[in-house]
Amino acid sequence: MKLSKRANTIILWILAVALLVGMIVTFTPTLGNFGGAATTETVALRVNGQPITALEVARAQQNQLYNRVSEGEVGDDLELLLLNELVRQELLRQAAAQTNVSGGEVRTAVNEWRASQGVAGRNNDSAYLSVINRLGFTDETFRDYWREQLRQEKYLESLTESVSVTDAEVQNLLRRRRPAPAEELRRQP
Repeated sequence: MKLSKRANTIILWILAVALLVGMIVTFTPTLGNFGGAATTETVALRVNGQPITALEVARAQQNQLYNRVSEGEVGDDLELLLLNELVRQELLRQAAAQTNVSGGEVRTAVNEWRASQGVAGRNNDSAYLSVINRLGFTDETFRDYWREQLRQEKYLESLTESVSVTDAEVQNLLRRRRPAPAEELRRQP
């Protein structure tokens, strides 16, 4: 049976669309699993109901401090330290969530960062974008990152603004924590 050129074209288009839809369903995490949860967003733990994903844990494990030793008691301790740090960061983020940060504060922080990296000014916008893209940011996500950092800094400052510590208190604490020199130990009865 010989099909017309038009029928062959229609069949090829239908196959092409079917393949495209199949690829979209296969490679889009939220479509490929019909339960609705993305496979890359597996929840590792929750802090006050807020998830910390396995992806966030894996990113944190890339830090040299946490990936030096992965086995034995030290490896277990480092993993616990990593999880404690992730929980601490999430608790701080939650506590600081109501702290206001203006667009001007974010702009100032980004401009200061750009100056420190040698990409300040409008003439260096493409260099700035190149640097932050290598770090995994877009301009918007970079500004969001700085907003969150400033929010947490302001929150922590609000906690400590009424706290005062004298030099004498610091010196007293250091004396108590510093081990006595060997000659002083010999003189003691």
